[in-house]
Amino acid sequence: MASILVTKIATGTTDEQIVKFFSFCGKVKASSFEQDTTHRTAYIEFERESAARTALLLNGGNLEGSLIEVSSNDVDNGVAGPPPGSTANTTTHSPPPSTEHVVQEDKPRTAILAQYLAHGYHIGDEAIQKAIDLDSKHGISNRFITYLHQFDEGAGKRTGNADLPLSSQLYEKAQGLFGKAKEIDTQKGISEKSTGWFGPYYQKALNSPYAAKVQSFYTNAHKQVLDVHEEALRIAAQKKDTFVNNGGDVNATSIAKAPADTDEKKPA
Repeated sequence: MASILVTKIATGTTDEQIVKFFSFCGKVKASSFEQDTTHRTAYIEFERESAARTALLLNGGNLEGSLIEVSSNDVDNGVAGPPPGSTANTTTHSPPPSTEHVVQEDKPRTAILAQYLAHGYHIGDEAIQKAIDLDSKHGISNRFITYLHQFDEGAGKRTGNADLPLSSQLYEKAQGLFGKAKEIDTQKGISEKSTGWFGPYYQKALNSPYAAKVQSFYTNAHKQVLDVHEEALRIAAQKKDTFVNNGGDVNATSIAKAPADTDEKKPA
């Protein structure tokens, strides 16, 4: 576990908005808040240290119109830790990767910042460049890469073709070899097989003209700031499609922000 201190939060920002904002970094275990006449202060405790390190990237970021300051006594601002998903600094062992869900802490930091941007938060290019540098230095966690491979292979098996992963099948479909572009998804229900937000998004993104870029974004640590902004636009576009399909106004200019671990799920 590791905690962060967040200061200079606007007084009108609610406890829920603060927790939602930092839930993109990882699972929040506990939180407490203080307020004076000018600003609010938050103490956020994460389950994993990697989430706190990611949260430090948000120092100077914009939360509900206020430039916040993020610091920590548990992790060093100047020392980059292992990539999200690493267990190098813990004595416990995480469960093996699952094709059903991938947690925020296992994602590349650039992917997390792309989610922030897609949800309408303002993240400066300096923070994005820091995330790129960290991913490039430490690489993308083996846990996350394993998840992608398992998801790809498992989805391929569910189509009845165990020899080809889903990405390969979708590539061949794009070349006109497999017929209708939506056949696998609609007949086999691949999207419904994954309960988390990322699984359906990744599968649908692969089944698009941007398949190669999306796959490269999540498997290659070397990126540019523009790549993060482009991925954010793709996430935002799919988020709006889901919003409209669930009965939302197609002309809406903004969609309510949601915490990372519940985003894109349909209401029960």
